[in-house]
Amino acid sequence: MAMTPSDSRPGERRLHPWSWLFVLLTQLRHIALPALALLLFGSGETWELFGGLAALGLAAYSLVYSFGFRYRIDAEELVVREGIFDRTERHIPFARIQNLTHQRNPLHRLFGVTELRVESAGGHEPEAKMSVITLAEAAELEALLRRHARGPALAVPAATDGSATLHALSFADLLRIGLASNRGMVVVAAAVGYLFQSGHDPKDLPWVQALWDWLEPRAASYAQDHSAMEVAIAVTVAIVLALLLLRLMSISIAILRHYGFRLSREGGRIGTEEGLLTRRHAGAAIDKIQRLSIEEPLLMRWMGRQALRVDVAGGLVAMNDEAQVRLRWLAPIALPAQVQQLIQTLAPSLDAQHLRWQSLHPGAFARMVRAPSVLLGLIALAALLHGMHTGWTVQGWIASLAVGLIVLVWLRARGWLRFTAYAIDADSLHFRQGWLNRQWQSLELKRIQGVLLRQGPLDRWNGMASVAVEVAGTGAIEYSIDIPYLGFDEAQAMYAELSRAASGPLAGR
Repeated sequence: MAMTPSDSRPGERRLHPWSWLFVLLTQLRHIALPALALLLFGSGETWELFGGLAALGLAAYSLVYSFGFRYRIDAEELVVREGIFDRTERHIPFARIQNLTHQRNPLHRLFGVTELRVESAGGHEPEAKMSVITLAEAAELEALLRRHARGPALAVPAATDGSATLHALSFADLLRIGLASNRGMVVVAAAVGYLFQSGHDPKDLPWVQALWDWLEPRAASYAQDHSAMEVAIAVTVAIVLALLLLRLMSISIAILRHYGFRLSREGGRIGTEEGLLTRRHAGAAIDKIQRLSIEEPLLMRWMGRQALRVDVAGGLVAMNDEAQVRLRWLAPIALPAQVQQLIQTLAPSLDAQHLRWQSLHPGAFARMVRAPSVLLGLIALAALLHGMHTGWTVQGWIASLAVGLIVLVWLRARGWLRFTAYAIDADSLHFRQGWLNRQWQSLELKRIQGVLLRQGPLDRWNGMASVAVEVAGTGAIEYSIDIPYLGFDEAQAMYAELSRAASGPLAGR
């Protein structure tokens, strides 16, 4: 609520004296890329200059704004005041607080401070973000909130000396995560996206032009002096080296993100601690677990490993930096036996080992392949007919590609349906899906807040429908579990059963 400015009130505390520095650096981070472009690539574009000036103005305002942040702990709530010109005051009852998370980058560790975030049961962002406070103040606040919390609902980071370690990663595990992931492509995609957005032609960049000037004559000379087979081998080696470079980038990202990962338990709470440069601490009450997901990418499966992910109550998952601090991974990588042990320890009702799995509708395969096969078949036929009059060079390749894609669609549908199934018991709902990459999802029926029965035109034509359920903590752009290609009667029965079990206000639509 809006309020008029006033002096500090009894019991109020301010942020750390160096808080303005952290706020300033956080805002300046948004102009780092345009500034780097101006230094490396020339004068840059007009939008970069104005964007940098706007970010500097925002940083200056944040510098002043940080001095207006105050907080205090009352008998039953946390009170946060912030703002300079237009002040606001938020009262956060202890009963609403779900999670406390904090993260520390190298600068935080240098000054002995941390960034603490308070999350409640609703909202897209934390109720309060204290940037920054001392470690002693953070520990004191956590202890006070824990004592004031009603029951075990409050979750604080559990990485303490008195907690029990449930899972930890070795350096070999970090290497496996990097090898099994494609996180290096994120860097490449970001660079390409920036070039397209900024309007830079890669050929106009000095370092690109210098690299091309060095590579072009050598490649032409090599092609003239060697056979076609040797050139093909050289190109293959270059592609392999590029893929290895991407894997090295993925390994580097995995080390930065998950170094020192530790999952620990303290009473009714669990917490994780991870990160090489920036140490992130996240926690959640065990009874706030909404959904468990076992991830099994193809390369990870070849290594005999799985990953265990969790969604917890405490607001929607933010699609920004907030998501990096939330409790997400119970095990970024682990042996299947370790994953099952964690499930049996933390959520035994979601153990899916001995369930009776049910397949999807018998006509699901035809439903999946019919439309793409017809479209690709028409493209192949058109290419063949056109090639009869103009030649087969390009048209033959197009027709072959279309036929190959038809085969791929059929193989993917067959493999996906062979593995995909669902199971419902008295307390939980389970769904597994995938072909090359596999996933298991599990949630308790009492966690369901909404159930959706859908039937599109193709579904009606084939007598099918899909059922999707929602729980807290999984975000606004996805359903917690979405089961497609069910028989219509089967979908109606499942919809009715899940609607009766749903506890939220959207329990069926």
